[in-house]
Amino acid sequence: MYRSSLNKVKIIELFDSLVAKSEVLPLIGEKEEVAELLAQGLFDAETRCVELSIAYDSDSTCCLKAYADIDGFSGYGEGWFNGRDLFGFVGKLENRDFPVVIEGGYYGPGSKLRHVNLGLKFTEVGCGGIYRLHITLKNHPYAGCDPEEIMCFSSKLMFGKAELNHFVDSFKSMISNGDHSFIASGN
Repeated sequence: MYRSSLNKVKIIELFDSLVAKSEVLPLIGEKEEVAELLAQGLFDAETRCVELSIAYDSDSTCCLKAYADIDGFSGYGEGWFNGRDLFGFVGKLENRDFPVVIEGGYYGPGSKLRHVNLGLKFTEVGCGGIYRLHITLKNHPYAGCDPEEIMCFSSKLMFGKAELNHFVDSFKSMISNGDHSFIASGN
């Protein structure tokens, strides 16, 4: 069994790129089987990344989804946003207007956010070009579940300037150009 779907995706992409460059000969067997064997060999490797994806709805809203895999712990969450929220988030992040926060989840009366299922908060650590992304993810197994049944994940990733610029560029491309997902890695 895969440690996470991110490992599987990354391994398949790496394998495909190596085969395309003729740096490895295709192995006998299905790509999925090879990826599983590679994933088992990498099981102890530390993973510190978050995958963000987006799905647009016909009413100009979109569902932002996040899957994080950090040091053997993983979580999933999603939230609905309008385009202004997402462009505002990435604009503040690009301008380094910290803290930069976006949260989505279940809303109650008066459109007040009651339960955060996806939360991303960027802060600057000191003044040396180090940035922290705090990730909060919650997944409700079914509507109306008991609070004890909600799967919760909270962790952080640290980025340097280059990683933060990659995050900003990838996020902008995802929401502007219809790229459906990207993976950001950090420390």
